[in-house]
Amino acid sequence: MKWIYLILGLWIAASPWLVDSFGLTLKWTSLTAGSIVAIIALWELFGRK
Repeated sequence: MKWIYLILGLWIAASPWLVDSFGLTLKWTSLTAGSIVAIIALWELFGRK
């Protein structure tokens, strides 16, 4: 399940550039939100042992 969060975060971060139909503000918002989700997912996967 944690891998799904990582993939979701990366997709949120990359989707505006892949679709290229959104404004610049939405790109940065999406990049920020996607990065946060991906970082949390990586923390859950590799941070705790």
